[in-house]
Amino acid sequence: MTIKDERVLQRAHVTGVCTIYARAEDGGEWRACYPGRLAGRPSLQLDGCTDSGRIGKAEVWHCPAHLASNQIRQ
Repeated sequence: MTIKDERVLQRAHVTGVCTIYARAEDGGEWRACYPGRLAGRPSLQLDGCTDSGRIGKAEVWHCPAHLASNQIRQ
């Protein structure tokens, strides 16, 4: 049996999970990432986020606002 939905593993704390805990005035987000039992904390570096350090068990990240898609060229 294969698990198709990664959220099942995250809810069971097998893999790490990130949650949004605050929104910045510039449209960005503050996220807290927690480790799982088998996998560590997720890294959001490839999403353009900046690591702000740890608070307790959570790694705190500041992520920029998402860019709107270009409606004219679509």
